[in-house]
Amino acid sequence: FERLPIGQQIYNRWLADQIKIQPERHVALAYFPAWDIPAAVKEVEWAAQNGFKGVNLPYPRPWMKSYNNPEWEPFFSACEANEMVLCNHGGGAPTATSGPGMMTIVKLEVSNMSRVSPLCHLIFGGVFERHPGLNFVMTESVGPWWSHVMKELDSAYIHDVHEYPDMRERV
Repeated sequence: FERLPIGQQIYNRWLADQIKIQPERHVALAYFPAWDIPAAVKEVEWAAQNGFKGVNLPYPRPWMKSYNNPEWEPFFSACEANEMVLCNHGGGAPTATSGPGMMTIVKLEVSNMSRVSPLCHLIFGGVFERHPGLNFVMTESVGPWWSHVMKELDSAYIHDVHEYPDMRERV
Protein backbone atom coordinates (compact mmCIF):
# COMPACT_ATOMS: atom_id res chain seq x y z
CA PHE A 1 0.00 0.00 0.00
CA GLU A 2 2.82 2.42 0.82
CA ARG A 3 4.23 2.05 -2.72
CA LEU A 4 0.90 2.65 -4.43
CA PRO A 5 1.28 6.46 -4.73
CA ILE A 6 4.68 6.00 -6.37
CA GLY A 7 3.23 3.52 -8.86
CA GLN A 8 0.32 5.86 -9.62
CA GLN A 9 2.67 8.77 -10.24
CA ILE A 10 4.93 6.66 -12.46
CA TYR A 11 1.91 5.52 -14.47
CA ASN A 12 0.48 9.03 -14.78
CA ARG A 13 3.82 10.47 -15.92
CA TRP A 14 4.29 7.66 -18.43
CA LEU A 15 0.77 8.20 -19.79
CA ALA A 16 1.36 11.96 -20.01
CA ASP A 17 4.33 11.25 -22.29
CA GLN A 18 2.22 8.90 -24.43
CA ILE A 19 -0.66 11.31 -24.99
CA LYS A 20 1.69 14.03 -26.26
CA ILE A 21 1.89 11.96 -29.46
CA GLN A 22 -1.30 12.73 -31.39
CA PRO A 23 -3.14 14.16 -28.35
CA GLU A 24 -6.36 14.56 -30.35
CA ARG A 25 -6.60 10.76 -30.49
CA HIS A 26 -6.26 10.10 -26.76
CA VAL A 27 -8.43 10.40 -23.68
CA ALA A 28 -6.20 9.80 -20.68
CA LEU A 29 -7.51 9.11 -17.17
CA ALA A 30 -5.33 9.84 -14.17
CA TYR A 31 -5.03 7.71 -11.07
CA PHE A 32 -4.90 9.59 -7.78
CA PRO A 33 -4.27 8.75 -4.11
CA ALA A 34 -7.87 8.35 -2.91
CA TRP A 35 -6.73 8.00 0.70
CA ASP A 36 -5.11 11.48 0.68
CA ILE A 37 -7.54 14.11 -0.61
CA PRO A 38 -5.07 17.06 -0.67
CA ALA A 39 -2.60 14.94 -2.67
CA ALA A 40 -5.48 13.83 -4.93
CA VAL A 41 -6.29 17.49 -5.66
CA LYS A 42 -2.64 18.14 -6.62
CA GLU A 43 -2.64 15.09 -8.90
CA VAL A 44 -5.86 16.25 -10.61
CA GLU A 45 -4.39 19.69 -11.24
CA TRP A 46 -1.14 18.20 -12.55
CA ALA A 47 -3.03 15.78 -14.79
CA ALA A 48 -5.22 18.54 -16.24
CA GLN A 49 -2.12 20.61 -17.06
CA ASN A 50 -0.64 17.59 -18.82
CA GLY A 51 -3.50 16.79 -21.17
CA PHE A 52 -5.55 14.28 -19.16
CA LYS A 53 -9.31 14.43 -19.70
CA GLY A 54 -10.48 12.77 -16.48
CA VAL A 55 -9.76 10.66 -13.45
CA ASN A 56 -10.34 7.00 -12.73
CA LEU A 57 -12.75 7.32 -9.79
CA PRO A 58 -12.27 4.07 -7.86
CA TYR A 59 -15.04 2.18 -6.16
CA PRO A 60 -15.08 3.37 -2.53
CA ARG A 61 -12.90 1.28 -0.26
CA PRO A 62 -12.84 0.97 3.55
CA TRP A 63 -9.53 2.85 3.75
CA MET A 64 -10.86 5.97 2.04
CA LYS A 65 -13.55 8.53 2.78
CA SER A 66 -16.93 7.91 1.13
CA TYR A 67 -17.53 10.25 -1.83
CA ASN A 68 -20.51 11.74 0.01
CA ASN A 69 -18.12 12.98 2.72
CA PRO A 70 -17.72 16.79 2.65
CA GLU A 71 -13.93 16.37 2.88
CA TRP A 72 -14.00 15.53 -0.85
CA GLU A 73 -15.19 19.05 -1.77
CA PRO A 74 -11.73 20.35 -2.79
CA PHE A 75 -11.28 17.33 -5.05
CA PHE A 76 -14.64 17.77 -6.77
CA SER A 77 -13.98 21.51 -7.09
CA ALA A 78 -10.62 20.78 -8.75
CA CYS A 79 -12.21 18.27 -11.14
CA GLU A 80 -14.96 20.72 -12.04
CA ALA A 81 -12.59 23.69 -12.47
CA ASN A 82 -10.27 21.63 -14.69
CA GLU A 83 -13.10 19.94 -16.63
CA MET A 84 -11.88 16.52 -15.54
CA VAL A 85 -14.50 13.79 -16.09
CA LEU A 86 -15.09 11.32 -13.26
CA CYS A 87 -14.91 7.79 -14.70
CA ASN A 88 -15.86 4.60 -12.90
CA HIS A 89 -16.51 0.97 -13.77
CA GLY A 90 -18.31 0.09 -10.51
CA GLY A 91 -18.35 -3.04 -8.42
CA GLY A 92 -17.76 -3.63 -4.73
CA ALA A 93 -19.45 -3.84 -1.35
CA PRO A 94 -21.31 -1.30 0.80
CA THR A 95 -19.02 1.47 1.99
CA ALA A 96 -20.99 4.48 3.28
CA THR A 97 -20.52 4.85 7.03
CA SER A 98 -21.49 8.48 7.59
CA GLY A 99 -22.26 11.74 5.83
CA PRO A 100 -25.20 13.11 3.86
CA GLY A 101 -27.51 10.47 2.43
CA MET A 102 -25.76 7.59 4.19
CA MET A 103 -28.88 5.49 4.81
CA THR A 104 -30.07 5.80 1.21
CA ILE A 105 -26.61 4.91 -0.10
CA VAL A 106 -26.41 1.81 2.13
CA LYS A 107 -29.91 0.68 1.05
CA LEU A 108 -28.91 0.89 -2.60
CA GLU A 109 -25.52 -0.70 -2.11
CA VAL A 110 -26.88 -3.75 -0.31
CA SER A 111 -29.36 -4.31 -3.12
CA ASN A 112 -28.20 -5.23 -6.60
CA MET A 113 -27.07 -1.65 -7.04
CA SER A 114 -23.48 -2.09 -5.88
CA ARG A 115 -22.13 -1.42 -9.37
CA VAL A 116 -23.46 2.14 -9.18
CA SER A 117 -22.17 2.88 -5.68
CA PRO A 118 -20.01 5.86 -6.68
CA LEU A 119 -22.97 7.33 -8.57
CA CYS A 120 -25.16 6.91 -5.45
CA HIS A 121 -22.53 8.66 -3.34
CA LEU A 122 -22.36 11.57 -5.76
CA ILE A 123 -26.12 11.97 -6.25
CA PHE A 124 -27.36 11.46 -2.70
CA GLY A 125 -24.35 13.22 -1.21
CA GLY A 126 -25.39 16.32 -3.21
CA VAL A 127 -22.12 16.51 -5.18
CA PHE A 128 -23.80 17.25 -8.52
CA GLU A 129 -25.98 19.89 -6.83
CA ARG A 130 -22.87 21.69 -5.61
CA HIS A 131 -20.81 21.01 -8.75
CA PRO A 132 -23.13 21.20 -11.76
CA GLY A 133 -20.16 21.28 -14.13
CA LEU A 134 -18.99 17.78 -13.18
CA ASN A 135 -19.42 14.95 -15.64
CA PHE A 136 -19.58 11.29 -14.66
CA VAL A 137 -19.05 8.28 -16.93
CA MET A 138 -19.66 4.64 -16.05
CA THR A 139 -17.86 2.05 -18.13
CA GLU A 140 -18.07 -1.74 -18.50
CA SER A 141 -21.78 -1.76 -17.64
CA VAL A 142 -23.46 -3.39 -20.60
CA GLY A 143 -27.14 -4.15 -21.04
CA PRO A 144 -30.42 -2.30 -20.56
CA TRP A 145 -29.82 -1.54 -16.90
CA TRP A 146 -30.00 2.26 -16.90
CA SER A 147 -33.80 2.66 -16.81
CA HIS A 148 -34.02 0.17 -13.92
CA VAL A 149 -31.31 2.03 -12.03
CA MET A 150 -33.03 5.39 -12.53
CA LYS A 151 -36.33 3.99 -11.24
CA GLU A 152 -34.56 2.51 -8.20
CA LEU A 153 -32.75 5.80 -7.45
CA ASP A 154 -36.00 7.77 -7.82
CA SER A 155 -37.80 5.33 -5.52
CA ALA A 156 -35.10 5.60 -2.86
CA TYR A 157 -35.13 9.39 -3.09
CA ILE A 158 -38.92 9.60 -2.78
CA HIS A 159 -38.85 7.27 0.24
CA ASP A 160 -36.08 9.26 1.94
CA VAL A 161 -36.97 12.78 0.72
CA HIS A 162 -36.92 14.09 4.29
CA GLU A 163 -33.11 13.63 4.25
CA TYR A 164 -32.70 16.06 1.35
CA PRO A 165 -34.08 19.48 2.28
CA ASP A 166 -31.96 21.28 -0.34
CA MET A 167 -33.18 19.06 -3.18
CA ARG A 168 -36.78 18.62 -1.97
CA GLU A 169 -37.89 21.96 -3.50
CA ARG A 170 -36.95 20.71 -6.98
CA VAL A 171 -39.28 17.71 -6.97
